[in-house]
Amino acid sequence: MKKSQYLIESSTNEWYTPHHIVASVKAVFGGVIDLDPYSCDAANAIVGADHYFTKEDDAFLSDWPVVTKVFANPPYERKVIDRCITQLIEYQRRFTTVRDFEMVVLVNAATEVGWFFTLLTNCDAVCFTRGRLEYIRGANQGKAGNPRGQALFYFGNDPERFGEIFSQHGYIFVQ
Repeated sequence: MKKSQYLIESSTNEWYTPHHIVASVKAVFGGVIDLDPYSCDAANAIVGADHYFTKEDDAFLSDWPVVTKVFANPPYERKVIDRCITQLIEYQRRFTTVRDFEMVVLVNAATEVGWFFTLLTNCDAVCFTRGRLEYIRGANQGKAGNPRGQALFYFGNDPERFGEIFSQHGYIFVQ
């Protein structure tokens, strides 16, 4: 099987989502995350998704399960994140009519790039974090600062609930 760019170029993307953000995502989703498509075993120990893809599984080459609660903290490398966002939006569009479908995507608030506006123009709500998130940096490497602020994009039928839960983390805008 041919390796995609994700596997080749994302060896340094070990920035795991902070526990308090995962807890809020689960609160929005009713307690469960069905799929985390860009993950690893250590990150999933925090996220606790029922299904997840590692670099070796390669989300770009894998068939995604049909689920209703998707969380993604994709690799932020330029050549990879564009493809991740395109893939996430395509997946969301396939299930947009499913009543319980929800997706939260955590990314840097990189307002100068196209993929950011793809998320912004397709989401139902967004949370711009107050300050920068302190990510969990790789296995047994402690916490790591971040040079940018973050945004969490919500796709689903209950943006008000997302706003109520995520307002503790930042500023909410509902489309």
